[in-house]
Amino acid sequence: MYRTAGMSFRVTVQSFKPYTHARSEISLFQRHQAEADLSEPGIDQLQHSTEDLKVSKNALLSRQDAVQQNVGQGPESQVFVLAKHVRHACQGREEELAGLTKSNNSYQQISVDWQRRSMFCPIFKTSSTYLRRLFYTLDANGRLRNPYSITIDQALHVKTNSLIELLPLNGPKAQEFFSDVTSFLFVREPLARLLSGYVDKLFAPNPFYWNKTGTYMVSKYRPYATPMEKVCGHDLTFSEFVQYIVDGELDPEAKDYRDPHFTPAYDQCKVCHLNYTLVGKMEAFNTDMFDILKLLNIDITREQLTEWKKDVVKDAIIDSVESPFGWRAKVRMCISWQSALRRVWRKLQSRAIIPLEEKFPFSEHQIERLTAQDFIIAAHYTHLRANKARLKRQKKEILAMAYNTIDRTPWLPLGWSLKVSSTESLSI
Repeated sequence: MYRTAGMSFRVTVQSFKPYTHARSEISLFQRHQAEADLSEPGIDQLQHSTEDLKVSKNALLSRQDAVQQNVGQGPESQVFVLAKHVRHACQGREEELAGLTKSNNSYQQISVDWQRRSMFCPIFKTSSTYLRRLFYTLDANGRLRNPYSITIDQALHVKTNSLIELLPLNGPKAQEFFSDVTSFLFVREPLARLLSGYVDKLFAPNPFYWNKTGTYMVSKYRPYATPMEKVCGHDLTFSEFVQYIVDGELDPEAKDYRDPHFTPAYDQCKVCHLNYTLVGKMEAFNTDMFDILKLLNIDITREQLTEWKKDVVKDAIIDSVESPFGWRAKVRMCISWQSALRRVWRKLQSRAIIPLEEKFPFSEHQIERLTAQDFIIAAHYTHLRANKARLKRQKKEILAMAYNTIDRTPWLPLGWSLKVSSTESLSI
């Protein structure tokens, strides 16, 4: 028995079974979902000057060679290896992998640090928020603080310089910058990134995304949707979501509904036209982040990064819980509060923070008096007592569970995406 805020509840371990209390709680990936976030800037065919991009690309390639020569002795860092891999994958496919996002919209998202001569492209659902927080803490002397010491809102709303300020990219100002810039981005295993976007933006309670994207998907892909489903957009399945992703790349009518959280990495950062000096992998985050920070002459130790990593779970729980509580009134217009909180619990399970076997610990009576802090404490307590090796295996299990629910047919038109996924940098 566990107590918090004058309430008690029991955290038990039972065999995992899909919740069946309401239609909106069938299983982790089959019927419900929602959330909200940012809107995509206008989407259209990529508009750029071929000559403009060619000149900037050549300058960046020269800079990549120069940075690598200055690394020193020892084995080649993986951030260089993957950057070369991306370059090789792009050869001869620049137009094919140009993407549908207007180049100016991509340039607007690419951060530029004039003082440090660096350029960073944050890819949604690839630790982009963490990286924004990290660089927000950077002081004039090149020292960093724990990124979790500041809020997400602080990092996301700070004014930063962007690549769009250098247009045209074949102009003298841009060419001078590219000749001495270290550019980088982080990538993620594409299918894991896609699932993460679904869970975070359409599975967890978020009335903004339910309304912005969910209603469109339900109306388009569910012929017999009820009036409530069409109005709320709260119960999108993963299979429907995958069809939306496919259509977003192929169907002209669906392009206006693309969202940057789900668009391909090569599209967001124009990786085949802006050759990045360094490319890190989310799956090797601490190692690659350390190498990149050292190459940027930022004072950091491996021990610092390891210490900060201890706050990852706590921060993820807080972020996952506090937002739905803030949207409580709007959420309850579409689903019960109990259903909403069960989804939050499932989201934490999908992120391998809570074991799949851990049953939702609150009764219907307790839920009405439950605070966000109560939920956070319960989730954190459950995580602390979990088998960490088991949680690590759970990540792969969750991925398999999700993709086993979809019809494979929609993937056929995107064969190029699955093929390129072997680069771990150019796909969805």
